[in-house]
Amino acid sequence: MRAALVTSGTRSRVEGDLRRLGLAEAFDRVVCGEDAVRKKPDPEALHLALDGLDVPAPEAAYVGDSPEDVEMARAAGVFSVGLAGGFPNADALRRAAPDAMADDLLDVAALLLPRP
Repeated sequence: MRAALVTSGTRSRVEGDLRRLGLAEAFDRVVCGEDAVRKKPDPEALHLALDGLDVPAPEAAYVGDSPEDVEMARAAGVFSVGLAGGFPNADALRRAAPDAMADDLLDVAALLLPRP
């Protein structure tokens, strides 16, 4: 499985956070805010990630915590998973109608990872 991070955050902050959390090697591709001209919900950043992974949109899933994430995935033709977690916009995220909803990362894993 290949993984990318698509974020509107700046590369310097995001890469620093990933290093601090020990996750710098977790992603095959990181697309940050300054990498795309058009911002979410435009699918440009997600297309950059998919191209970098060499993964076609119908074979990908995007996990996001905002309605804009769901709109971006839909526009890119990617399966969308809304991650509600403890974020205050959970109701708006549900109204965006992602393909699936998850309360936490364990739910995401159960939805997306193959079972033994």
